[in-house]
Amino acid sequence: PHLTSPHLDYFSSHRSQVKSIIQTFLVDMQPTVIAVSTSAGQVAKSWKRWLEDVAMEAVQQHRQEREFDEDEDDDVEWEPEVIHVVDDIGHIFAQSKRSEAEFPEYAMSLRKAISLARYVQEPLAELTYMWAQGVGAGMRGEEMLYLNLHPIWKEVNAQHLLNRLERALINAVNDVGVDINLAAAHTHRAAMLSFVAGLGPVKAHALQQVVSRLKDGGLESRAALLEKNLLKQKTFTNAAGFLRVLNKNKFVNPIDDTRIHPESYITNNWAQQICFQINEALVEDNDEAFYDQITQVAQRIKQERMKQ
Repeated sequence: PHLTSPHLDYFSSHRSQVKSIIQTFLVDMQPTVIAVSTSAGQVAKSWKRWLEDVAMEAVQQHRQEREFDEDEDDDVEWEPEVIHVVDDIGHIFAQSKRSEAEFPEYAMSLRKAISLARYVQEPLAELTYMWAQGVGAGMRGEEMLYLNLHPIWKEVNAQHLLNRLERALINAVNDVGVDINLAAAHTHRAAMLSFVAGLGPVKAHALQQVVSRLKDGGLESRAALLEKNLLKQKTFTNAAGFLRVLNKNKFVNPIDDTRIHPESYITNNWAQQICFQINEALVEDNDEAFYDQITQVAQRIKQERMKQ
């Protein structure tokens, strides 16, 4: 669902009506983030302030409606954040062949909005998606040369820039890891797999195609990559630590959603021992207790990061 922004002249003469429509839309959709493109300059700042006021009134309306709805969960609080987003990536996507292939019936402004929303959700996915194919007969990653990342950006040899950009993307993707089920389910996220150490474009594409056809949410564990013969042993050893596994339909070992390599908790029990020691407990051959320990450790780490 989406709303199309009215022309400024219409907005000026129908301000209250537009506000009511947007407010109702926000209450119905309950977004966690409202992103405002920076391309309009000072107007974008005004839009952000105005949308913050509209969002605040939408939250108040939602709270009032919830008071009379017995089925609503009182513990769930909704309060969206309004942010500015630099729209270079969205602008490039809107004019690309990728956007024409994905959304042939959408207007360019809507394609741009989709790219901005994706960028807010997962910046690396949108950046690696730019790398997936060149424009025209160009080379892979050529779209990234249209970004304005530095005042003397255009003075550097294009191939040297692409080499450095590719290395930066490889480092960034492997630092955070890739949710393999999510990447397999969405075209714009799939490009992240090609930057995973040990895969590359060919193996990444083959893996994405197979995982996308799996039922019940996809993979249920990292070990399944070997069990289902999706990766050979050497490739698995190189790539598994960077492939995260989450599955909303099945129970997943919490460590499968970390950057800890399987050798540390499948081949050996090092991770389990560390977690037990941290919690001052040692439980042997008890998987359920182990998963509880992992969850506790993860929560502690998250709390410490939030303090920082």
